[in-house]
Formats: sequence, structure tokens, C-alpha cells
Amino acid sequence: MGKWEMVDIPEMLFFQEGPGVRNTQYTSYGVKLLNVANLQNGRIDLSTSDRYISEEEAHGKYKHFLVDEGDLIIASSGIQVDYFEKKMGFILSSHLPLCMNTSTIRFKSLDNNKLYIKYFMYYLKTNQFKMQLSKFITGSAQLNFGPSHLKQMNFPLPPFPIQQKIADVLDRANALVEKRKAQIEKLDLLVKSQFVEMFGDPVTNPMEWQLYKLNDICSIIVDCPHSTPNYIQEYTGYMCIRTSILKPNQIDWGNIEYISQKQYIERTKRYIPKKNDIIYSREGAILGIAALIDKDFKVALGQRMMLLSINLEICNPKYICYMMNSKFIISQVESKISGSASPHINVADVKDFKITLPPLELQNQFAAFVERVETQKSQMKKGLELMELGYKSLMQKCFNGEMFTLK
Repeated sequence: MGKWEMVDIPEMLFFQEGPGVRNTQYTSYGVKLLNVANLQNGRIDLSTSDRYISEEEAHGKYKHFLVDEGDLIIASSGIQVDYFEKKMGFILSSHLPLCMNTSTIRFKSLDNNKLYIKYFMYYLKTNQFKMQLSKFITGSAQLNFGPSHLKQMNFPLPPFPIQQKIADVLDRANALVEKRKAQIEKLDLLVKSQFVEMFGDPVTNPMEWQLYKLNDICSIIVDCPHSTPNYIQEYTGYMCIRTSILKPNQIDWGNIEYISQKQYIERTKRYIPKKNDIIYSREGAILGIAALIDKDFKVALGQRMMLLSINLEICNPKYICYMMNSKFIISQVESKISGSASPHINVADVKDFKITLPPLELQNQFAAFVERVETQKSQMKKGLELMELGYKSLMQKCFNGEMFTLK
């Protein structure tokens, strides 16, 4: 970081942790509470929660926790290190009035002529900041910290014009990354649009396709083993699918984990998963996600999921997988778990789910369209990975003092 001064965080910033508002204090209207769930991809999205406290409490007991426009908010508890940079954002005037809640911390610059708050925001995303955190926090897979830790931390403080330059350069680099992400998201919307164009909305079924129970189009629907597998980081040739790598319509093979041959044999006694089978999450935070096994790997099921092997003579697996992630199936899932303290579905529930089934030729046409889009998306994701690596490298250079000097 060259000759830049290192300053303690409390010298330059006011920071405050949110209060622990209890469930019994929540109301359906009043002043909204700011939660960790509202911090999404570097922005604040208040649509992801629906918790309020009364106007009386907000402007009385909790008046010191009402945020202001321009405040920087970060999550401080239970966050994966790899996703920490996404769990922060600035307060806009449209967010107000808004009250902090637990597991959030807000920052204000004590002198806006000495510290550019956006520069500090970018510093919080650096490995340097995370390394400082690791000195104070045990169990570094998740971040749990508070004001007592921040009081012991420092950061580089270049001259104010350089702070502005760094923030500007990183703003522009980040905008390019976000633009590429938006382009990839548009491809997903293109697939959804094509589905509706070819088959209509499955909820209303305007084309009057015949309805089938999933049990009628599957040769097997089987639950996962109930035992917990012993995962191995090293390659063994035997993969085990965890719910964390299930994405709508696909599996994140890049984050697969392995088990021993003995465990693989034990976990596939009832059925050996194969290419074109569908994995379906049956409980937990990602309940109701269908993902297609699209490769010839030796895989076993982890926990909290089930497997469907469909009749390929009348069904295309890509079509069925896409249908299982549609609102039509999601509404059937919700009808089964309504009111449950521990939301989950079982094999019997899934067997009874209804699905529209157009002619196989049309399903195949849709699958071919999806494959073309996936090829394009794969190419764009590779480009995105390079852009993100470049962005991280740029950030490293900025905070190492390699990019800017005063003339």
C-alpha cells in the first residue's frame, strides 16, 4: 500500500450495530426493519422481507437506529466469506424510513472531506479486510463480527482525490461485470419466453395438453439415503450431490464433492443415478428445485433430496426438469407444505404432482432450443469469469497503491 497512511476505523468512521428486535415486536405495517436478507448483490432490496415495527417504537425506543440516506450497511453475522462482498449496500432516499435490525452494521464517514465512503466500501470487499477479520474470528467459513472487532482494525487512507479515483475506476469495472451478468440473466428469460410461446402457461393450460401424474411418467421416484455421507475433498471417482450445488435445471459440477467407493455402493443400493435423471430437493431453504444429471458420472445422492427417472419414450428430461421448476409445480409444492413448521415434501407428494405433457416432438424442439441457449450462456459465463478475475486483480492493485499517485 506504498506510503499511504494506515488509520484505525474508529478514527474515520461512525459505526453502529443493529438492535435485537424480537419477533413479538414485529408488525404488518409501520417502519420497515432492515435485515440481512435485504442485502443482495451489493444493493439493498427491501422486497425480500416484510418485517416492520410500530411508528411509536421506531421513533421512540429505536430512534437512534433509524438509518439515513447515504449510510453504508453491511451484514455482520452468519455470512459466507465468499459472499461477504455481496452483503452490503447504500441507503437511498426511497428506502426511508427504515430501522436497523440484528446482524447489520452501518457506517458513516466522520468527515466527508477526508474519507470518501464509497472508497471504504470497496476496501471492505478486499482480501486485506478479510485477512484482518480472520485474526479476530474463529470458524472463518462464516463471518460473525461486531463493533468490538472493528475497533481493532485499520485501513489504508490515500489522499482524498485518490480515494475518488479508486472508487470511480472500480465503479466502472464493476458496471461491466454487472452488465455481463444481466446479459446472462436475459438468456434465462429468453428460455422462459420460448416455453410459454410453445406450450402456454401450464397453470391455465390454454393449449389443453393432457395432464399426467409424475408417477405415471417416471419408472422410479426414490428418496435419498437418510444417513449423512462422509465427504472427501480429494478426487475418488465417486461423486455425491449436495443440495448446495443444485441450481434450477442444472447441477454445479464445479463444486462437487466426493465419497469413498464403499459409501458409493452403500448409497446406491436402491438405485444408481444415471444421465437424464432428475434430482429434486425436498426440504430446507432450497425446497422444490429440480436439476438434471446431464453427464455420465458415478454419482450418489446426499441428503434432503430425491431422484426421478423418467420414461424417455414419452418425455424429454429437459422439458420435464423445466416444468418441475415452473410456477405450476411450485404451487403444488406450496399446497403440500402450507402451515408446516419444517417445510418438506415426501415421495408420495411428488408422485401425485400433475404435469402437462405435450407431444414428444415439441418437447424435443424446446430441449434443442435450451441447448443452444446454454451453449451461448456457457461462453458468456467463461467471459464473465475472466472479467471477475480482472476486476479482483484491479481491486488488489488499487489498494496496493500500484494504480494511482498524486501528480
